[in-house]
Amino acid sequence: MELTSEHLVLASILIEDRYIKKCLTVIQPEDFIDFKNRKIYEGMISLDSNNMEINYGTLIDYLNKVGSGVKLDYLIELSNVLPTAAAIDTYLAQLREDSNKRKLIEGFKHVFDDKSMTSVEGSEYIKDVIEGLDHVDNTPVETIYDGIDEYVNTLADGKFVDTAHKTLFTRLDEIVSIQDGDYILVAGFTGTGKSALVMNIAKHFSMQTKKGLIISGEMTRQQLLNRMIANVSGVANKRIQRKIGLSKEELLNIQRSANQIKKLDIMINDKGNMTVEHIANLSRKLKQKNRLDYLVVDHIGLIGTSKRCNGKTQEISHISNTLKQLALGLKIPVIVLSQFNRNASDSHTGKRREPVKEDLKHSGSLEEDANVIMFLYSKHENIEEFVDRYMILKVDKNRDGECGKIPVVFKADKQMFREVDKQGEDWAELPLSKIGG
Repeated sequence: MELTSEHLVLASILIEDRYIKKCLTVIQPEDFIDFKNRKIYEGMISLDSNNMEINYGTLIDYLNKVGSGVKLDYLIELSNVLPTAAAIDTYLAQLREDSNKRKLIEGFKHVFDDKSMTSVEGSEYIKDVIEGLDHVDNTPVETIYDGIDEYVNTLADGKFVDTAHKTLFTRLDEIVSIQDGDYILVAGFTGTGKSALVMNIAKHFSMQTKKGLIISGEMTRQQLLNRMIANVSGVANKRIQRKIGLSKEELLNIQRSANQIKKLDIMINDKGNMTVEHIANLSRKLKQKNRLDYLVVDHIGLIGTSKRCNGKTQEISHISNTLKQLALGLKIPVIVLSQFNRNASDSHTGKRREPVKEDLKHSGSLEEDANVIMFLYSKHENIEEFVDRYMILKVDKNRDGECGKIPVVFKADKQMFREVDKQGEDWAELPLSKIGG
C-alpha cells in the first residue's frame, strides 16, 4: 500500500478513536478521493454518532452491514500503517490541502470545458469555488482541553499574563477587555469624533508595541498624520494644516511628536474603493509576516465587496461577517466604524436621543456579529460647533462583560479624547459653555 494522507488519518483514528472529533471539524467524506477510504471514514462517523468505539471489529461490522464492498483484507492493510497518532494535525492539514487542490483543478477544468461561459461568469464561478474551500491555510484544530494542565499551573503559579489589548482609557479597560478575535463596532453621529476616538485607541495599542493597519475610506494618509501630530504635540490641527504662524515652541513640539510617531507601527491604506476581499487578503499577508496585531476599518459603509449581493443590507451583512471571520481566523481585534440612521432622534421632539442598536445603519447583521458595540454621542444638537465636546461613550453590547456609560470630552482641535472623572448623569446636562470652546 502506497501511503497517503488518507491512510495516515484513518490509521490514526483506529489507534486513538477520540481523534474523530478533531477530524470532523476539518474534513468530510467527500474529501477522500479513494472510494474505500471514503466508506471507512463514513463508518467511523456513524460509529461515533452512535457512541460506539471505533475499532476493527465494529468498523468491519458496519461496512458489511451497509454493503460498502470494503473487505477485511483492506482494513488489515491499514493496521500495518504505523502513523504517529499525535501528528494527526499534520495528516489532516495535508489531506485538507490535497482536497482543496483537487477542487480548484476541477473548478478550472469546468470553466475551461464550458465554452459558453464568459470570462466574468468564469471568474465568479472560481470565486465561489475558492470561497467554498475549508481551512485553506491548514490551520490546525485542537480539543478544548489541549494545554489545560499548563494553563491551570500558570494560574496557580501567579504567572498568568493579561492578554487584553489595552486602550489606555482607564474606565473603558475596566468595562471592556479587548481580546484577540474580537469584532468591535464603534458608531457615532457626525461631529462626535468617532474616527478620532479609534485613532486614539490605535495610537495607544501601538505605544504597547502592537502593529496595526488602518483602512481609511474618508481621509488621506496626510490628513490622518496631521491629526496624529495634533494629538501628540498638542498643537491645534488647523494650525498644522495651514503650516503658517507656528511659534518656535509649537515647531519644537511638532518635532518632538514626529520622533514619537516614528516609533508607532501603524500602516495606512487610503486608496479608496477597497473591497472586503482586498482587506482580508492584505491582512492575511501582513499577519503571515508578523506585521499585524489589530485592524481598523473606517468605515464599513465605504467598503465594497466582489460578491454579488441583493441590496445594501445584504452587502453590509456579507462584509460584516467576513470581517468577523477575519478577526477569528487571524486572532486579532478588528475595530469597525459605522454610522447611525438619520432618523435616530426622538419621534416627539425631533431632538437627538440616546442611541440604541436599532439606530445602526443596516443594524441586523452588525449587532449580531459584534462582540462589543460602543456608541459615541451627545445630547446636544450642534456639538460639532464646539472645540471641547462633552459626550458619552456607551458600551451597549459586551459579549464577555458588563455594559456601561463613560463620560468623555473630545478636544477637537487636538483630536484628543479624555475620560471625565464624574459620576452619575448630571454631567450630561451641563451647558457646553461651561466646558470650554
